[in-house]
Amino acid sequence: MSELASAPLSCAQHFADVFCVGPHFRGHDEGDAMIEDICMSKRVVDGLRKGPLAPHIDRLGERLERNHERQDTRRVLLCAGRFADFTAARRSGSPWADRDLIDFLLEGVPASADAFHARDVRHALGELGLFDVAPPMAWQLRLLIAYDEHLRDTRGLTAGVRLSEADVVRRLLAFHRRRHGDTELNALTGRDVLEHFQEMGEHYRCVASRQKFAGYLRQVLRFLRLRDLVTHDFAGTVPLFVNYRLSSVPNHLAWSDVQRLINAIDVAVAPGRRDRAILLLIAGLGLRPGTIRALTLDEIHWRAGELCIPRTKNRRGINLPLTGEIGEALSEYVLKERPETKLRTVFLRHTSPHRPFASSSAITAMIYGRLDRAGVSRAKGAANLLRHSLATQLVNGGVPIKQVSDVFGHTSIDTTAIYTKVDLASLSKVPMPFALGVTA
Repeated sequence: MSELASAPLSCAQHFADVFCVGPHFRGHDEGDAMIEDICMSKRVVDGLRKGPLAPHIDRLGERLERNHERQDTRRVLLCAGRFADFTAARRSGSPWADRDLIDFLLEGVPASADAFHARDVRHALGELGLFDVAPPMAWQLRLLIAYDEHLRDTRGLTAGVRLSEADVVRRLLAFHRRRHGDTELNALTGRDVLEHFQEMGEHYRCVASRQKFAGYLRQVLRFLRLRDLVTHDFAGTVPLFVNYRLSSVPNHLAWSDVQRLINAIDVAVAPGRRDRAILLLIAGLGLRPGTIRALTLDEIHWRAGELCIPRTKNRRGINLPLTGEIGEALSEYVLKERPETKLRTVFLRHTSPHRPFASSSAITAMIYGRLDRAGVSRAKGAANLLRHSLATQLVNGGVPIKQVSDVFGHTSIDTTAIYTKVDLASLSKVPMPFALGVTA
């Protein structure tokens, strides 16, 4: 399972005949925008169909599908549902206005993605006549939009990072409202910033999370000063955290536990073949859940016996050997268990509707479930736990650190070097000082 090179699969010709190359297709069937397909959760769908948006929910889903990917459509739809529920509990009737949306973001219980998608919710509900989009727009919404455009156009950040930073802006605005009401941010003081950070320290428990939040908050404060929205540069008010790089030891499973996890899967019961193939791709090749979720049949080169992934987390392509065990697991899933569909995405939901996973977190949840069933103790970050286990196994097995770095797609070999801390066999050979200056 941990080998880094392999020969082409013996049945490559058969695979090539079965998996003919068709048009590249990652999305959904055209014209199908039922919210049951978008949300995939009966509980969520029932909530939307019983909520204030019930008469308009299907039309809203159709409109969102025209301009958004399926995952973004789902997020915007859920954000609209939460907003409608919050506003309906405070007042009846529509159309809603910017004031209602701001109240929801700053006083309600929004999800972390809601600030990022507030503009989409406003626009989509406005098209249905449910939201008054007449100018002027609320200054808080203008700030969220301006900062997102700055991150996208000036700094070139991806939507995932911008989503997290939008929530940092939302939290700062919520604190500012509690302290100063609806006055603009020129009333913000350094003491306010420090107290807000201390308050958020209770929300972010681990040092790494606090450090990340502190970095985002400094960037927001510098942007506010750049646009002359605050009186001073308050970035220096945010405390600095000492979190030394590579100071921790990565969590990992013993390789026997990894094998026990994979062997515990009953492939005779769906979706056993799918889950086994996914676990082997993570534990055998070190793929991330996001890469597995986006994997298509066109990226599996059966004759060559390799996976050709055009884009990974670090925005680079990578070719990985398709080992015999992993290739067999993939073929077993695709030939015997994968639902019949025009979709080229490899891994699909087992239950109807047969769509790709809504997000990579669905794969993480599946791994947690498999760990529990196999009786294997788990830690935070199930997918990374398996990746760490593979890297540890390779390093302990004497594989050069540069090869491990290439397989895992690390841009810096220093990132991979952390796994040398758990190479006990090599560390045991390092002479250690004993009492009275005597060495081994």
